Amino acid sequence: MLKKLFVHEWRSFWRVPAAMCLFALAYALIGALTFQTDLWTSDYWLVRLVLVFGSIGYFILLIAPAIVLLIYTALRFYRNLFTDEGYLMHTLPVKKWELITAKGLVAVIWNVITTITTLLAVFLVVLLISMSSRYGGVTWADLTESFAQFFHEAIPIVKEMFRMPVWMVALLFLGNFIVGAFYNTLLLYASVSIGHLWKKHPMAGTVLSYIGFYLAISFLTSAFSINSLNLTMGNIFFASDSTVYAAMGDYILSVLGDSYLVSAIGILVFYSITEWIMSHKLNLD
Repeated sequence: MLKKLFVHEWRSFWRVPAAMCLFALAYALIGALTFQTDLWTSDYWLVRLVLVFGSIGYFILLIAPAIVLLIYTALRFYRNLFTDEGYLMHTLPVKKWELITAKGLVAVIWNVITTITTLLAVFLVVLLISMSSRYGGVTWADLTESFAQFFHEAIPIVKEMFRMPVWMVALLFLGNFIVGAFYNTLLLYASVSIGHLWKKHPMAGTVLSYIGFYLAISFLTSAFSINSLNLTMGNIFFASDSTVYAAMGDYILSVLGDSYLVSAIGILVFYSITEWIMSHKLNLD
């Protein structure tokens, strides 16, 4: 049943974030292609004004997919489970955890997709501007050579810092990103669930709950980070040239470990809050 819920949620969910991602890539492509023209050297004030607002729009667009996804995820979760639509969802022969998991998996996948889209939008603009004859005229061969040289020099440093294979370091960071995506999604679900209890002002309850959770967790993670940073600065201060990278690597691994721990606790707490409210405090509009 979980698979059917996932498929249904995916088919209902994908259109808005997919449209936003495609728009972001198209906007970035069109903006980057303008650097291949004479528009940026034009003295006509209207052209310059359009380009200025276009540039501002591009920077806004870098965060727009994440914001749209956040709002859309919260609205879908609330409408599907805490309004009239919930009468159908909660009468299905499924458990509450299956509803939460199916929706959470779809939201996390699109979180990953929107992040990749944002990175592609940045890369696309930098690439096309770099390859423009007016701004450097870098060729594809120059770029590949630069990347190869960068990795050739960076890989030994990474190995020295973390004292483990590069692929394992990459997995640690990738895993932290994915765990963080689950954490953020369930934080949103818990906030929406608590906001549902504020019958007259569910949106205000959701926003205040989200801010409260965010500030509390940020304070906790900051305390961990400051403690790790103090220890690391002492190690770096007394480290020799051959061990300074190892000391920095220890700090990064310590921060990653704290992040994994806080995210795991948050996932458990937020999941439990959401499931408990859906099971014991459900009061559909």
